[in-house]
Amino acid sequence: MNRHELYMRQTDSRYALSDMPLLLPAIGMMAGIAVCCLVANSIVWMWVVMAAVGIVFGLFCGRPRIVLSLSSCLIGMVAWHTTIPSPMDIGSRGSFVGEVVVNRDYGSCQRCVVRIGNGARVAVTVYDYPYIVEPGDSVAFSGLILPPVRETTVPDEIDGSHFAMVNRISAACVVMEDEFDITVCASGLRGWLNRVRSALIEDILDCGLQEDAARFLVAVLIGEDRVDGEIKDEFARAGLSHILAISGTHVSTVIFLVAFLLFPVEMAGFKRWRILLMIAVLWLYALLTGLSPSVVRAVVMATFILVGKLLDRYHNSLNSLCGAALVILLLQPLALFMPGFQLSFLAVAGILMIMPEVQIWVRSGKFGKSRVIYLLVCSVMLPVAAIIATAPLSAWHFHYFPIWFLAANLPVALLLPLIIGGGVILVILTSIGVHVPVLSTWLGSVYNLTEVIARFVAGLPGNGMAGSIYFPGWLLLPIYAALFLLWLGWVEKRKMLLIDGVILLLGSGVLSFMSITGKHTSSECYVWRNNRGVAVICREGKDACLVTDAAPKYYPEIMEQAQIRLVDYFAKRGAVLIGVYGDSLKSSGVDIHLERWEIGEKHFAVVRGEHDTLPAYVNNADFLIVARGFNGDIVRLKEAAPQTHMILSPSLPPVRRKKYADELSGRGMDYSFDLPPSAFDMEDSKYSPSTK
Repeated sequence: MNRHELYMRQTDSRYALSDMPLLLPAIGMMAGIAVCCLVANSIVWMWVVMAAVGIVFGLFCGRPRIVLSLSSCLIGMVAWHTTIPSPMDIGSRGSFVGEVVVNRDYGSCQRCVVRIGNGARVAVTVYDYPYIVEPGDSVAFSGLILPPVRETTVPDEIDGSHFAMVNRISAACVVMEDEFDITVCASGLRGWLNRVRSALIEDILDCGLQEDAARFLVAVLIGEDRVDGEIKDEFARAGLSHILAISGTHVSTVIFLVAFLLFPVEMAGFKRWRILLMIAVLWLYALLTGLSPSVVRAVVMATFILVGKLLDRYHNSLNSLCGAALVILLLQPLALFMPGFQLSFLAVAGILMIMPEVQIWVRSGKFGKSRVIYLLVCSVMLPVAAIIATAPLSAWHFHYFPIWFLAANLPVALLLPLIIGGGVILVILTSIGVHVPVLSTWLGSVYNLTEVIARFVAGLPGNGMAGSIYFPGWLLLPIYAALFLLWLGWVEKRKMLLIDGVILLLGSGVLSFMSITGKHTSSECYVWRNNRGVAVICREGKDACLVTDAAPKYYPEIMEQAQIRLVDYFAKRGAVLIGVYGDSLKSSGVDIHLERWEIGEKHFAVVRGEHDTLPAYVNNADFLIVARGFNGDIVRLKEAAPQTHMILSPSLPPVRRKKYADELSGRGMDYSFDLPPSAFDMEDSKYSPSTK
């Protein structure tokens, strides 16, 4: 094969199946994992039987592709079943020890996935813990074992089911500082990686960069999300969220720097050693950044390419992409349902399928010999190809589509390699004690320019209308089928395929519009479960407020949790959470005082402190909330208001709350630990929702 034929084969998007031997195994494995996740067990067993029959048929008829596809499907099913979490005794209390697998720091609390005995995993939410928990740490905790998915009381509330699925959670547990302890810090390779990671983060934060630039560099080099929320929102509205997560662009820059630094090894006559060292450094970098699907995908593809060079074989990029998918799904089958995995692979697939056709089209055109025009067109079409491939799925996951993405991605695509490359050099120099103020100043200027671009594009007209995109997931199938028909019609020069693709895409758009939820009532009120106290969400038009008996010091935390868990509820109604209140608020249908709440037609009495005589407003209340600060006789309080529904608020100290519960249970008196979700289900209440 001469150089011209090799080049055409490497750049031609119309590969035969024989050029992509890993395509069918990748599709088969994905199908097997998806079937196990999405259908009932009885159908799964039917699928297993049909796959086995298909394999026998393929062997008998000499159809290796059928055998390969169905065998991979069965392997995917087996891999899925290895991830099923072990059951735990929900509702029991106990003490446990285990190893931290994943940890997320939310400031006021940390959420750890702890692997305990028998393969079970517990999602432990620990409040007010003074130390940062690292993966690999051994911990001890005690508390009440809860279901892995929280019960929701607000429409469209995020229940944590996706987090529980992809992390194989058996149960959940909420603990305080004195119920949680790190017994042994991470050791071995994990401990060493944690120490190196922490040292690199400290070096970046202390290298002389301004704070925002340093936090940005930590995100794009180490994968640690420390970027300010307002800046992340600007990048999201500008279509630049992908640069805050380590992906192919970041890994490519690292590959280039590693190749440059190891070039003397090749000059010394050790070309193969240089390639092996590059592969080792790349996998070490993947381990250091946490083995996220996008990083593993890029590193596996780079490994395929480097191994091809090591063996003097040409590489097929689409086949390498399929190989990366197989590696990730074998190690972590549930990655198939992670947005990072899906978007990363779709973006690369879109680039590999569209860009070769663009290159052929440009080279065969009027200005095909102009290298400047060729590079300009390719620079514009590269992000366009990635956006075309990921836009439907991204809009479904994040309910937003950045209209002006091209205006931001084109200039930032030129700046990002400078930031990453300069950042790597700065970190290396800082780690060996060499400080270069000129480099820090230059990197800060490049970052400031990036942020200016993001802020400008985010503020362009029309961006505000690009949010709140909601449609059912099944519509992704006809949408991507339409995109495939359009691509195939373009490649094969067949007008009917193009027409079919346009019709299918328009039909999918109409169905998406028709599936949008109808109008909501102008006023709503719902109980919202929160660990800090009794909480009620009240909405009047576009203004929503949260009423709670929690201590004011927890208001910022409650506000943040509500904005995360209720983001879809607010977005679908075009509402904004204006604040958290507990002692003073008067608006339409809501009158809040420290010890008396009136919400719609409902009356709440909030009892704090010790009362010699019961306040008069308690007798007229629908609910009696025993809140933080109460230290009286709980039995006497219940006897004074026997018909009122008593709530032992989460704002009470856990020990005192349990003491009151035991005293009431001992007397056979009724109580609840939180407001029932049906608290506002009254037909005569203006806050009674029309839909659930």
